[in-house]
Amino acid sequence: MKENARQAPAARDAGFIYAHGTTLYEYDRPFRFISWNVPNIHALEDNPERWEQAPTPREQGEAVGTSDAFGKDALASVHQMLGRVIRTYTLSVGHKRHIEAPGKLSEELFRGLDCALAIAPKYNIRVIIPFIDQWDWHGGIKEFAAFRGKREIEFWTDPTIRQDFKNVIHQVIHRRNTATGVLYRDDPTILGWETGNELGGWDFNRDLSAWTLDVCAYIRSVDRNHLIIDGTLGTRNQHWAKEVLHSPYIDVLDNHYYSPRGTDDYANQAKADLKVAKKYNKALIIGEFGLAPPRVMEVMLDAVVNNVEIAGALIWSLRFHSEQGGFYTHTESDGYLSYHHPGFPEAEGFHRDEEMVMKMMRSYSAKIQCQNTSVIPPPAPPHLFPTCDTKLRWRGSAGACHYEMWRMDGDVNAQNGNWRLVADRVMDNVKYGSWMYEDRDLCRGGVYTYAVVAVSEGGKSPYSNTVVVRVPCGDC
Repeated sequence: MKENARQAPAARDAGFIYAHGTTLYEYDRPFRFISWNVPNIHALEDNPERWEQAPTPREQGEAVGTSDAFGKDALASVHQMLGRVIRTYTLSVGHKRHIEAPGKLSEELFRGLDCALAIAPKYNIRVIIPFIDQWDWHGGIKEFAAFRGKREIEFWTDPTIRQDFKNVIHQVIHRRNTATGVLYRDDPTILGWETGNELGGWDFNRDLSAWTLDVCAYIRSVDRNHLIIDGTLGTRNQHWAKEVLHSPYIDVLDNHYYSPRGTDDYANQAKADLKVAKKYNKALIIGEFGLAPPRVMEVMLDAVVNNVEIAGALIWSLRFHSEQGGFYTHTESDGYLSYHHPGFPEAEGFHRDEEMVMKMMRSYSAKIQCQNTSVIPPPAPPHLFPTCDTKLRWRGSAGACHYEMWRMDGDVNAQNGNWRLVADRVMDNVKYGSWMYEDRDLCRGGVYTYAVVAVSEGGKSPYSNTVVVRVPCGDC
């Protein structure tokens, strides 16, 4: 084996996740996980008005305000579910995307990724970053080849495009995080670099082995700290070339499970993939699974927990609170939707199985770590937005399952009055920017002051800020 084919031994002592055969380790302890894909963590695909922007630090999970109790969301949500890893979506390609042209990266979007990487260690979360997409949802290999006026298929073979891609890899790996000052290459928060997402596609009608071997060797030449994950889609037939499986530059295999053909299908795929991984001494991650009935996923998660040589599995996918109130939502194929912590009843953008799936994920995240499921802690206080009418909207709190609405007659700034509970079990399972509660028990010309309290299974938040509502004389 070439001396520089594997991670540097010093990386292990510096806190990087490393592979020894089929097992991943954190320091000297096996590292296993059941957690989440969080595709929006570095680009807001679900808000067309902000697509060219990253989520705000508050949406990602940063503490905002005078206390660490304020303003936590995406990464705090994963942490509350005992998740240890997230997988971003790929770096997007095209105008106002992560990769805008050969040699040109979007500073604004990469600052968003900087922020996510700065926040993640506060929650003991590692991050997998795939470089490029097979598909063109956010720009992928087709758009990358088009930079040089080439066809999609030439992405795999054209030497100029190959060098362009290596240059992007070099830029990313050597980026200095603007939030921490640490080079990405030297940041143990990053679990590993994935060559791409679902490369080769589901039909897999081309040989990617030469491309994969070249790119993985290049990644190792510029980064001896991080794991290298083969982003080739294994599909049901383990479409990993033998040359790739024998390569010392590749540490981890990744496969995705969708469209089940029976209750045991995902579990059987995991067991079949594990046989390949064990034969070639590679670690195995199920990088995406989902869009299936809960029982299919539960049987697979049992298989993951019980087969200790499967490193982990990441469900597709988690969306988080919006800065504007409500949640980002995402529609998938066959009527499936994104999930939202801690799980809500069926509503527009919220799947009927969500509550069941969220409980299942928390349970299995605990099982794979040999822990008990912990109680979600009392939430941070929500933030109530000013309003010109009687419809109220607030920025929600990570882990809150519902909210209490408190009202006082009059303006709290002008007099001291009595607060009373006017509604409880109000939920914020609405699309971002939508209102959540309207008080209909008001008098014309009345003045009222409102506050909101977030409630989780572990307790209640402090009161939110207050907002005064003045009812016009013509309304009731």
